[in-house]
Amino acid sequence: MKNNIPIVESVRERDVDLLILEEFYSETGFERLFLNKINKENLKFLCAYRSVTTSGLGETDLQIEFLDEDNKTFYLLIENKIDAPFQEAQYERYLKRATALSEDNSKVILVAPEGYIKNKNEFEYHISYEELSRFFENKKGSRNEYKMEILRLAIEQERRGYQIIKDEQVTAFWKEYYIYVKINIPELEMPDPKSKPSSSSFVYFKSSWVPKNMKLIHKMEKGNLDLELSGQADKYEEIIEKYKENIIEDIEIVVTGKSLVFRTNVPDLNLKNIFEEERDKMEEFISKYNLLKNWFLSTI
Repeated sequence: MKNNIPIVESVRERDVDLLILEEFYSETGFERLFLNKINKENLKFLCAYRSVTTSGLGETDLQIEFLDEDNKTFYLLIENKIDAPFQEAQYERYLKRATALSEDNSKVILVAPEGYIKNKNEFEYHISYEELSRFFENKKGSRNEYKMEILRLAIEQERRGYQIIKDEQVTAFWKEYYIYVKINIPELEMPDPKSKPSSSSFVYFKSSWVPKNMKLIHKMEKGNLDLELSGQADKYEEIIEKYKENIIEDIEIVVTGKSLVFRTNVPDLNLKNIFEEERDKMEEFISKYNLLKNWFLSTI
């Protein structure tokens, strides 16, 4: 753009949603960017929708529908991010929504700035804002310049970082939780919580017994204590076969996104309550933590 004044003060994900939605309907070859990413050819664009809700499985930012060579509908579900963190199990819910539409004829893809994809991505397929911008750069006209500018501003916004909106109640809960863990399970290390948004409910622990390639995560609201091995989901059958004689009632091996997880269920915590109202549940958490730790050290 010729003027140094930004055309908008800030870019929201909705702005980019609509930019992408319009381009799919514009017959510019835009869809090829996405189809090439998921290794699909000979698909004909049918329609596109924004903000599609599936009962019990959440919301899809953009749902794109194509027709394949067998006259069957192919579904592409797009998650668009600028700088906001992923919600709990967001990728898993996308996969479930895609499977609900068509088990064999659907894919899920993340669209986000390059910096976001490098640091926060667990999606199998992704396309960056920078790649979208290069598509418009190769075309002429002020319309394409406008779209490039919107994407440029969004990329700069991501580089400045996500601005946490502090939730006072949730932050207070985290601080009490932190004190409790420090006193009662001192072998577990967690960062001192400074400021937490309302959606923050995953605690990432470090401990001397946890291997460096694994993560110990307390998913407070979900009621799970997970020992996660990232990027090893494809070894699920191998691990099950190897340790099937060692599985006990309160330990399960599951796949979460691209990760393999050793999991035990713990009481779910309501972060909208004061910590004292949830304190009694922490005794069972400690018991299950010791169970998972001892099982892992004696088995794996």
